[in-house]
Amino acid sequence: MNWKIMPLAAAALFAASAALAEDPAVSVPVIPVHEIQAGAKGYGLTVIEGDEVRRFDVEVLGVIHNMSPGRDAIIFRAEGLGLEHSGVFGGMSGSPVYIDGRLAGAVAFGWAWQKDAVAGMTPIDDMVRGARTRAAAPPGAPALTAERLLSVVEGRPEGLPEAWRVPAGPGGPVTLATSGFSRSAAALVREVFHEDGFIIADMAPAGQRVGAAAVDEIDEAAADDLQPGSSVYAVLVSGDAFMGAVGTVTDRRGEEIYGFGHQFLNLDAVAIPMYTADVITVFASAMRSFKIAIPKRPVGAITRDFATGVYGRIGAAAETFPVTVTVNSGSETERFRYDLFRHFAISPQLVAAVAAESAESLAQAPRETTLSYRMEAAFAGGRSLTVERVRAGANAPAGMASDLAGLMSTTMHNPLENLLPEQIDISLSLEDTDRTARIESVKIRENEVRPGEVLTLDVRVRPLRGPAETFTLEVSVPRGTAPGTVALVVCDGHTSSSLDLLEMRTRLDPQTIDELLDVLHPRRGAEELVVRLSGAGYGISRAQREFPNLPSSTLAILAAPGDTSAAPIFKSILTAIDTPYVLTGRRMASVLIKAPSEEN
Repeated sequence: MNWKIMPLAAAALFAASAALAEDPAVSVPVIPVHEIQAGAKGYGLTVIEGDEVRRFDVEVLGVIHNMSPGRDAIIFRAEGLGLEHSGVFGGMSGSPVYIDGRLAGAVAFGWAWQKDAVAGMTPIDDMVRGARTRAAAPPGAPALTAERLLSVVEGRPEGLPEAWRVPAGPGGPVTLATSGFSRSAAALVREVFHEDGFIIADMAPAGQRVGAAAVDEIDEAAADDLQPGSSVYAVLVSGDAFMGAVGTVTDRRGEEIYGFGHQFLNLDAVAIPMYTADVITVFASAMRSFKIAIPKRPVGAITRDFATGVYGRIGAAAETFPVTVTVNSGSETERFRYDLFRHFAISPQLVAAVAAESAESLAQAPRETTLSYRMEAAFAGGRSLTVERVRAGANAPAGMASDLAGLMSTTMHNPLENLLPEQIDISLSLEDTDRTARIESVKIRENEVRPGEVLTLDVRVRPLRGPAETFTLEVSVPRGTAPGTVALVVCDGHTSSSLDLLEMRTRLDPQTIDELLDVLHPRRGAEELVVRLSGAGYGISRAQREFPNLPSSTLAILAAPGDTSAAPIFKSILTAIDTPYVLTGRRMASVLIKAPSEEN
């Protein structure tokens, strides 16, 4: 909006500001932007240690109109509280600034590498207006394409949709405090909170944990501590690891809290746990200073998260769910408990991060390792999903994390029904041995066979360490198999499950959430050695149901001429055995199916 060419709109906004200043719920009078001039002096409130609100001096340098569409920014210089040394710091966002005894707005942004404590302020009118606008609808769910489903089933990293990544706001990166996350787990966090929008600040040395207790009942007495200038925490992970952002309360109006002066996650309608906070110190940096603070007690929830600030309510219920991770490594067992903010765009990666961090809790996972895990996810409405998988090699924890992120993002955000997790339990075991083995070769003892006979083959498997091992498998060729050359595929169980879906393609187009859960439920593991005789089983698909291995007489009845609801399917005949290895690779061969003899 251009104030010079839209005087009527400007007048309307000024009138709204005047009405806001007369609102009986407003704690102090509000000064509208048009009354603020360069050279005006005032003061601000913030916390630099503990929970004591202290005062700093402010001088207005000027006002930038339309710094972003329809919004202004007040540029000021601050003095006192050591700001001449640290500059305006992360965690100071939301600090209220008063001019002529009236509330002007909130400290909202600064610049990296600053020499002077010069920063920008979001007018309080813009913060209140943003909180009172209608919440935007969440983005639509990505389509359940065959490629997306196969990537989840196979455990292939799919990557996050760009729309899910949290962008930087007009005030620049947000300081996201973490504790208890190793470097590998932090890398997963950056998948969502990437460097364009966030600065990841570790609050404690590696191996130490500084965080909030798991979400508990709201502490009404602690809520009295939230006043203009006091510190407030938006908490995403609590318990045995911590993640959140500390800011400052700009204004309190009854049970309503306004703060930050800029977006946090920019997710609009949310329910993020809101905590009081204690500031340990201000970490001064030539690049960008920030508060080191710890959360104290839950007092409510941040229910709106928009471009000009956050809005919370004392006593409001936060959206969280518990995650427990039990780690077995040798003779040691440790159990961790976390509470995670529940949101389709954030939670999947948070689950992956706490699982990966737990895997390295007893000791950093060795380079050669095998990780077995089981995840049980309970969703609202009584639905559940249980997944058991094995990963091996240097990237085993990252592979597990990729699995979990893919499974949770698909269940929590899809076109059918978004499932809300009520609890997730993960148990994992670590071995100091890499049990990876490659399927090296396949030898068919007799590659010409008649229907009803048995096909015998020897599969040679090459472990990462030690000599090769040969496994013998037998496949019975069904009677009624048509003569001709067919493909024989030898692979691991995960690959076989994916090939099953490709053969029975109606399953890759789920129509209900229960059908989706059925697709995601694993049927075979990476330790299984599977032999598939392709196209040996023939059937038909009708109305999302599949009827494999049917005799020709039944096929003739079901596949009536002109019936467009019926489609042919070719289902492999397979056999499988368990091995002590985590298998990779795939080998193919051809088999000649001879015409049945007269005796058959």
